[in-house]
Amino acid sequence: MIHAQLRRLHGNRTTTLTRMPSAEAGRPEQLSRVRAGDENVRKVSRDAAADLLKSVRYREPERLHRDFAALTERFPESPHPWCYWGELRLWFGELTEADACFRHPIAEDARWAFVGRAAVHLQRGEFAQAHAELEAVGREYRPLPGATTHVYAGELYRQQGEPTRALQELTTAIDAKPGRLGARINRVLCMVTLGREQEARSEAHKLQERFPWIFWEAARTLGLPWPAPADQLVALMDATLRLMRGNRSSHTHTYFDARGRLRTLGDAHAWAKFADEHRTLVERELERRLLT
Repeated sequence: MIHAQLRRLHGNRTTTLTRMPSAEAGRPEQLSRVRAGDENVRKVSRDAAADLLKSVRYREPERLHRDFAALTERFPESPHPWCYWGELRLWFGELTEADACFRHPIAEDARWAFVGRAAVHLQRGEFAQAHAELEAVGREYRPLPGATTHVYAGELYRQQGEPTRALQELTTAIDAKPGRLGARINRVLCMVTLGREQEARSEAHKLQERFPWIFWEAARTLGLPWPAPADQLVALMDATLRLMRGNRSSHTHTYFDARGRLRTLGDAHAWAKFADEHRTLVERELERRLLT
């Protein structure tokens, strides 16, 4: 049975499956798309929304909004398009629109909707409301170390003057997903407040090596030279978070430069590794051609 189904797929091994069913006598075969069953709709909609969010690297904001609107129509019973659209709005600093996404009737009880509303309140400085949303998600869902909940909780505690508690939440988030740039910046600020200056400077140095562009831009907004003076560490970290607006992602980092242009952030270490790997390939090819 499994082999028969594979034969109907022919050579298609993508995430968008098509099949060629056996033709009726006298009729040509018709290519048709394989639709996900009801039990897979949540996964399919989540994957589609997550992929669309990540496409911020190369799609214009207006196109992204149109595509998310279309996704909500394609999956009218799924909370995922609304929640990921809300996250995109957070990244853009569009707090009113983000809040509307997280409060949509289809999405309002999803885990990320609670966290998203908390993030909106945090960005607005509405700390009591942010706490209420985080407490609600704790009642409704079991804790997940990798969830963004810990990032926003940590930032909330830091802004309320509880650096020790903030550090615990942020470390949980970073241990699960080390790529969380926003969480790591927040952790640097907590370390400074707790008097752990050496650790803070060491962590900040690592971040500036990996993501120099955003820190250079932050220094520029403050009118500071680059590299920024050591005594301006807190100001630099705060300015960097402002450039990131609501983005606390573990995989796609966005920010707005001094001219208000949307930027996506690459990892300098990854680019260096990429260049080094390709340099080796080029050297080998040159050597092969020279010797043959």
